[in-house]
Amino acid sequence: MSATVANGGAAEEADQDAWGRTDWLFLILLLAMPIELHAGLLFGAAGPVISCQDTDLEMFFYTWREFGFSELRHGVIPFWNPHLFGGQPYMSGFQSALFYPFNWLYALLPFPRVVNVDVTIHLVLAGWLMYIWMRVRHMLPVAAAVAAITFMFGGVLYLHVFAGHLTILSSAVWAPLLFAAIDRWYERREPASLLFGGIAIGMQILGGHPQYLFYTGIGAGLYAIWNQWERRRPWHWFSGFCGMNLIGIGIGMVQLLPGILTDLETVRSGKVTYDFASTFSFPPENLITFLVPGFFGGLSVSLPYWGRCTFWEMCGFGGITSLLLGVTAVLSPPAPGVSRFRRWPWGLLLLAGITLLLAMGSHLPWFRFMYDWLPGFAKFRGNSKFIFLCAMFMAALGAAGADALWRQPRLGIIPARIAWCMAGITAGLGLLLYSFNGGGCSLELWNRFVAFVRDTREVTLPPTFFSDPEIFARCASVSALHLLISSATCLIVGLLLHISVKRSHLLPLLAVFAFAEIFIFASMCREQFTPNLEQLDSVRQLLLSAKSDDRILCPEPTNAAMALRLADIAGYDTGPLKRYAEFIAFTQELPVSEVNQYFQVKQYHPLLALIRFAHIVQPKEDGTFARFDLPPALPALFAVYHWDVVPDGRDAIFKRMGRKEFPLRERVILEKPLDGDIIPSADSASTTPASIHVLARSVNHQELDVEMPADGLLIAGDNFCSGWRAISLPGSSQDHYQIFPADYILQAVPLRRGRHHLEIRYRPPGWEIAPWISLSCILIVMTLFCIPAARCRVFQSLPLSASDSIGPAV
Repeated sequence: MSATVANGGAAEEADQDAWGRTDWLFLILLLAMPIELHAGLLFGAAGPVISCQDTDLEMFFYTWREFGFSELRHGVIPFWNPHLFGGQPYMSGFQSALFYPFNWLYALLPFPRVVNVDVTIHLVLAGWLMYIWMRVRHMLPVAAAVAAITFMFGGVLYLHVFAGHLTILSSAVWAPLLFAAIDRWYERREPASLLFGGIAIGMQILGGHPQYLFYTGIGAGLYAIWNQWERRRPWHWFSGFCGMNLIGIGIGMVQLLPGILTDLETVRSGKVTYDFASTFSFPPENLITFLVPGFFGGLSVSLPYWGRCTFWEMCGFGGITSLLLGVTAVLSPPAPGVSRFRRWPWGLLLLAGITLLLAMGSHLPWFRFMYDWLPGFAKFRGNSKFIFLCAMFMAALGAAGADALWRQPRLGIIPARIAWCMAGITAGLGLLLYSFNGGGCSLELWNRFVAFVRDTREVTLPPTFFSDPEIFARCASVSALHLLISSATCLIVGLLLHISVKRSHLLPLLAVFAFAEIFIFASMCREQFTPNLEQLDSVRQLLLSAKSDDRILCPEPTNAAMALRLADIAGYDTGPLKRYAEFIAFTQELPVSEVNQYFQVKQYHPLLALIRFAHIVQPKEDGTFARFDLPPALPALFAVYHWDVVPDGRDAIFKRMGRKEFPLRERVILEKPLDGDIIPSADSASTTPASIHVLARSVNHQELDVEMPADGLLIAGDNFCSGWRAISLPGSSQDHYQIFPADYILQAVPLRRGRHHLEIRYRPPGWEIAPWISLSCILIVMTLFCIPAARCRVFQSLPLSASDSIGPAV
């Protein structure tokens, strides 16, 4: 990139970089391929959705987004979710993604239809933005298309469609735009580059998956540092990358600030436990999936994925053709005057290697150091998500190889030989595995390998799967089949590379094969299901006679209470409040200090009456449901006149509450003395109940009219967290109200004797300023785009002269 080219070479390079008809044709192709793949779901009858059943789309996003955007349709921003985990923040949970622009479709279209549109739009975006990044790097259009299709249909992105990970799609697809902006900044230092980089970061924040945002930030930081060294830029150029982050944070502040402040009160506050953080790391044996995606099953109807963890996070496949093109890029000679190790392909190879090692997480010795010392690293599990960056760098490396090959076809000689060697090795392994069915030492080695994977305790299949005496042989047969398929693919790619050395006009066949290979892989991974609404109707019928304030426990269907607008004491989500999770752990006799998002209620405890737990709904063997009623629970609102102050922390409070004689209805425990002159009343005052009327209610608030016969506490049965406020309304005898935690998890509002007209409402911390920061930043960005000097020229070619310092792409 830094070598000066001759006049003729510069003119030719400028012509190749210019945006023309070929680019538009490839963009149309990138639009058409996802539409073709999902045509039946996009244009057919509404009902089926793109995803596999019993994954996150059905278990989480279906109810989560239906609730959030149905409230938006009624003009209410749902700050609070009263339906899961005894109540928890909703909007400030990152995965709500209420302010992500493409998600507004959920407020306009029926859910099954909009999911299919949402997935397709983001696949198209992934392809387009990857294509733009490659063109910014001066790749030829065909090379950019190879990278785009590899990225959009490769295992690290498209398999998340299989798993229904909508927020991963929303966040991941913007990464190429950020890398394109970094490249353009270091090449031309255009202010518009900062704006586009900031938009990419802002969209990742709003997209709803903070882990992908964090990992992309690490990868982009490393890439910016590489640009400093590759282009020999002074270090003050790094300030441009910092500027992109400031713009992106400003755009996403409406989600980021409330999300960070709310996170301080959830089970993800601080560090997750080391054991939890070390789960879902990329297993070393899964490196074979870069070449043989079905080695551990998952692509075969007859055999599910039997490797460690989950198929969609442990498969790095991006196409064999792209992999071999990457070899071409690395082996191609550098331009005159350019050090081999300063070339872009070597940088991509280095970054791909670093992110691959990061993806292996707990399988490598430095994971503990990163867990202890890298800020933010210990807030997540599933380091295998770094494989997304690795695959993106490898797709770019494949584009660099295609670009080099199209410019100098003779470079295909060595990659062709490597392809044939790979074909021979994979064919030999495949035939060896097929021979295992004959028994002998070879079979014993294979059985030991399968047993090793099984005994890691990271396999998600039930233990009965491996109890089948034939399963080891079936695994060998399926692995052998996919090894032979990969061998045949390597053989074809090697043949196309070899032919192209002397017949360069046949190079388009190699591109067509690359497109077809990865498209067929995506087609094999495409799944759909129709949501089972009959189960929800069965649960609804069982609970028609239940009081509206009662909470239930309904493990299946997952998050059914949210879909039915009921209240569950459990649920499926990443962010239950920490106080509540600790309370549930105490009632279930589990370690209170080790709570996370996964907990189960397996036994009834009298303290569960505090959270209004009244009914259990369980599935029966015949597919119907049974309802079990529990002892009467406490009301949603009640007054107490007696309380104890226990300032010694959580364990002391639980110890006091756990006593059999503790009167749940008449006395509560506070964590600090009340401000002002409200003191516990005499015993006789408790004989007169308070008069409590709910005048209005929504998911975020309730307006109350309360008549107190004596000084006391109004107890609200929603989870306590810092966003709750009590506000005096006209006609109230008290001008100021406060909310304190009572019994560790409930809300207590001190009230003097008399009539009170008040509102208890929830607003996430930081909400007062976060929307204004985002709005201001968006207006500034829009204004800058309207200024002629900052209009978008980032992704177009500018006129080049012989003095422009752009060398060959490799």
